[in-house]
Amino acid sequence: MKSVKGVRLTLAAIVLIASIWAALPSFAQTADTSPAVQSNNPPVIVETAKPHWYIAPMVTLYMPTNSKTQDRFGSTWTSWGFTIGQTFPGGNDTLDKFMFHLDAIFRSSGENHAYLIPVGIKYTKSLPRSKDFVPFVGATADVFFIDLRSIPDGVDSGLRTTGGLGVFAGADIGKNLTVKANYYAVVKTQGFDLSGLGLALNLRY
Repeated sequence: MKSVKGVRLTLAAIVLIASIWAALPSFAQTADTSPAVQSNNPPVIVETAKPHWYIAPMVTLYMPTNSKTQDRFGSTWTSWGFTIGQTFPGGNDTLDKFMFHLDAIFRSSGENHAYLIPVGIKYTKSLPRSKDFVPFVGATADVFFIDLRSIPDGVDSGLRTTGGLGVFAGADIGKNLTVKANYYAVVKTQGFDLSGLGLALNLRY
């Protein structure tokens, strides 16, 4: 009996809440007794912000973590590249999505050189944000186009390809600036481990 009574009380409460909810619109209409004021001004049409595509040039300092690679090519390399993506309403582009990206990492030391061009897809996950500061983390899956020359090792590879993965973390600052740190894990090529850390700065247009 108690369960039946509880069910009846629950149903009665649901019916009461539904009745009050249904009556709210008509109550709001009758409550407003002020006379209507006519305006000659045309209605204002508010347009919803739309996403747009952008190209973001990027500059990176790349630091290989393998000692042999550092000895042959140097401990700090210069990287430049760009990202193609979409800016969504609100001004920043880190709204949990996949994007294409491309880097060009290069270093020459005497007769030796190392050229890396990672091309791939990245996924970005935004974290709790403030008005003009949006932190994020993400990961990449890349094909690396590589050209290595190391005279002491008898290596002159020409253009080769290998695979790699990356992780990164950073922040969008305002509508146009992004800073981030990343790590590339690159499959060993011609006896060299080209994995390394990067610090990047890019501007979105």
